[in-house]
Amino acid sequence: MLLEEVYEVKDAGDKANRFKELLDVLFVAYGSLGKMGLSPQDIVDGYGLLVSSNEAKSAAKNAEGKVMKGDKFEKIEPKLQKLLDFRSK
Repeated sequence: MLLEEVYEVKDAGDKANRFKELLDVLFVAYGSLGKMGLSPQDIVDGYGLLVSSNEAKSAAKNAEGKVMKGDKFEKIEPKLQKLLDFRSK
């Protein structure tokens, strides 16, 4: 379902329709996280970890245009697992 919403963003015409389609992506993603049993606070905490991780990437890009991982970049999966483990106690 999420992929379907992403395709709708790609096909959206004007800015207002693209905005609506991006909100639909968020709606489906948040719903999926809720179905995993995550609370709004869990989602905020996980998003904070993601932002910190992405900010640790450098401004340099590789040949394909992908942003390179900087010296301070850390995988967030172990931190997300800790969040999930703490939540399940």
